[in-house]
Amino acid sequence: MASVNKYEYENEQSIDKNLQCIICNEPFIDPVVTPCHHSFCCQCLDKWLHNYNSTCPTYREKIPRNSPTPITLLSFLCMLNQILVKCKLCDQSNIQRGNFQDHIDRNCPKTIDNCSSTNLYKLWNELPWKTETYSSTCKSELSG
Repeated sequence: MASVNKYEYENEQSIDKNLQCIICNEPFIDPVVTPCHHSFCCQCLDKWLHNYNSTCPTYREKIPRNSPTPITLLSFLCMLNQILVKCKLCDQSNIQRGNFQDHIDRNCPKTIDNCSSTNLYKLWNELPWKTETYSSTCKSELSG
């Protein structure tokens, strides 16, 4: 589903139409399949079923609410994860969609937290000890 993503797809024209949801026209996110064998993004289909009387967006067949099942075929999910994206935050391109969260967590210069709260807590707790150490070192250097 087209959501508030921090990435955009690269070379969208080259993305296989079989990997795209017909509701949002983007590559599947959390793909599901209906009893009538049509595939959609999970969120897209949920929204559709809620708004359009529980019918399939493709053939208008009635779809029981709990009947769509997640697509778990590894080769299909791998194809989705290999689609190239560009980070909207730092403009880095050629990131596989499946690796994007890792990019955000570890590599994106716009999101890396170089001063985590854990480090601040540790520093704060060590500060009195370090102050005493530096103070005694300075005093001995000044008097010596």
